[in-house]
Amino acid sequence: SQALQGLGFSSYEDFMMQALVAELDSRDASLKYVKAEGLKTAIFDRRVGDIMIASSHCTDSARNGFKITGQLYSNLSKLMDQVGVISETCDKVKFITTNMTISSSKLGEFGRPLVVVSSNLEKLTGEIAACVGNLQEALNQFKNSVFQMHFTLAASRLQIEMMHHFILEMARTPKEQDPRVEEFFTNCNLLNQLVAQNFSQVESTCAELGKVSRSLLSTIERLTQVTAGMDVIRIVGKIEVARVEGLSDTLTSRLAEIEELTISFKDSLRVLKSECLWGITSSSRITTLTKDIGDRLDYMTAIIAI
Repeated sequence: SQALQGLGFSSYEDFMMQALVAELDSRDASLKYVKAEGLKTAIFDRRVGDIMIASSHCTDSARNGFKITGQLYSNLSKLMDQVGVISETCDKVKFITTNMTISSSKLGEFGRPLVVVSSNLEKLTGEIAACVGNLQEALNQFKNSVFQMHFTLAASRLQIEMMHHFILEMARTPKEQDPRVEEFFTNCNLLNQLVAQNFSQVESTCAELGKVSRSLLSTIERLTQVTAGMDVIRIVGKIEVARVEGLSDTLTSRLAEIEELTISFKDSLRVLKSECLWGITSSSRITTLTKDIGDRLDYMTAIIAI
């Protein structure tokens, strides 16, 4: 474990996942699609042709699903970066709010309304910080869910690729009464059972990913609502600063900084929401692909049983 950490892997599972992903990526680079009509010899059984078609569909869906989860996994860093930006912005708002309170207090009676503005802003910043904590937790759950989805789908895809390769190889025989016919269906059945058994984990992981994605979106929307309060407080602050114009240039500068940070909040939240919505859409696409694979596996089981 320590040796793997020294190589940059957080765990054995992380090492295996990256090794598996690298293997599948290398296969994608040199993958050649074999079509049924390209076989040099006739297909010895109509059922074999049906199995080949179903297996081909399974393989295509597994490859597409793997590609989507790979994109989700790659985009995680963008999400984590935006949460970091929001957290830093929150700290800056706290610092500026403290300075506003001090500057307002120096104005005595004239500065009391601005002290209230600063107090409200400080309270709101605390709420934002709490929401950021919830967002970090939701994002960690999303990250773990994407990791599990990518890993389980990679493992399932590898099994499906192996099964498809076996079916293509066994379909090449010149005789209808070849003794390997029975062996072919027996082996197909065993492989199909293995793939189907492990594929159930893919389906449950996919359902969890969709659930976590929606939870993350809900957290982002909550943070967006809380952050919107900064605009209201900022407008009130501008009115009060205008009332004491000329008495404190510092307050004018601080308020301008708050306006810039509010824009920063909105920009980061916009990116987060966009990425999260894309994640939900991707989860839906993966769900469709996994359902297609499950249906094809059931179809293959029915054909083999004939």
